[in-house]
Amino acid sequence: PWNYAINGSVNFSLFNLIQIPFSINLTNSGINYTYPNLPNRFSIHPSYKWATLHVGDISMSYSPYTLSGHQFTGIGVDLKPENWEASVMFGRMQRAVEYDSLNTLTAVPAAYKRLGVGAKLKYNHAKFYLGGNVFLAKDDISSLKWQPDSLGILPQQNIATAIEAGVYILKDLQLSVNYGISFLCRDIRKLDNIPTDIYHAVKADLSYSIQSHKIGIGYERIDPQYQTLGAYYFNSDLENYTMQYAGSMWQNKINL
Repeated sequence: PWNYAINGSVNFSLFNLIQIPFSINLTNSGINYTYPNLPNRFSIHPSYKWATLHVGDISMSYSPYTLSGHQFTGIGVDLKPENWEASVMFGRMQRAVEYDSLNTLTAVPAAYKRLGVGAKLKYNHAKFYLGGNVFLAKDDISSLKWQPDSLGILPQQNIATAIEAGVYILKDLQLSVNYGISFLCRDIRKLDNIPTDIYHAVKADLSYSIQSHKIGIGYERIDPQYQTLGAYYFNSDLENYTMQYAGSMWQNKINL
């Protein structure tokens, strides 16, 4: 057996105003198997001034606690006029995969079709920033002929939202906070009998900059089993206290 992979990109420019980058990833890996997310990807990202359109097999990130790098097939828009950042997305987060005893090479032996939609808005000021985002995803119960309950694969739905804020308390002293909350129902067929799980996560950083040096302290707390349907992996059940330093010396010849 042998595998090949072809990766390429090309960028079209019209009148030096409209940029149209196109990327492609092709591989024969797993050609005989069905995946919730295809290994082959096609995407196009045309942009004009402060507006960018994403079409195809793409991924977007809003927050580490909501939508974070999950591949989907659909459409997204990023808008960044002056002090504002706005974004929306809609697409299929995963395809339906019927259970197949021969499909042993994939991490997911079966999967429901899942759709997702999200939005983000952020305002940036010289002395502060404030933003928020929301992500919703839901499985299609009718997308599978045989429901693989015995495998622990259940139709789910999720609403996750996060807010982020930062402010310069003093000229070089900045405080930033990111808070996320996720409402996850692990079996939407039993909404009346199975409660929705609620998870919280928070991260705060206080940093001070002086010349070419930056020092800071940070705190992060993530509930046990924190999860959303907008990412493949989450750290959870942790509480971190951090001390941070970054700086340069000898006319930027050494960076630490």
